[in-house]
Amino acid sequence: MIRKDGTVVAGSFWLPGDNPYSMRPDGDVVRAFKKHGFTWGGDAWPMSNDYMHFSFLGE
Repeated sequence: MIRKDGTVVAGSFWLPGDNPYSMRPDGDVVRAFKKHGFTWGGDAWPMSNDYMHFSFLGE
C-alpha cells in the first residue's frame, strides 16, 4: 500500500512487468475482477494505492 505522496505503508515494492507477483493495471487478474464488479486498490481510492486489494462493489 502506497500513499499518494509516495510513502510506503505496507509491502516493499510494486514492479509490474518486472515482478510476476505485481499485478498490472491492464493485466488479466485486474481485468477479470473488474469484469465481475470488483474495484482494484491500484486505482480505487483517492489517498492511497493498495495494489494487492480488491473490493466488491467498491466497498
